[in-house]
Amino acid sequence: MPPGRYVSPAAGLFTTAVAVPEPMVATVGDIAGLRSRRPRSAGGEVPGADVDDVDALPHAKWSAVAA
Repeated sequence: MPPGRYVSPAAGLFTTAVAVPEPMVATVGDIAGLRSRRPRSAGGEVPGADVDDVDALPHAKWSAVAA
């Protein structure tokens, strides 16, 4: 497990490890109002290339933009 994703076993004898929930969206295109349009006439709200650019960011920056 990646560090920081679970409570440390050293936190206490009776501490139970709790998993951090996974993100609710996998791409900014899943966020309401940011649905991508691949062909220009596809009816999405933003160009697909913009969604691809944001999705290519490192996780920390992606999270800030998605928030």
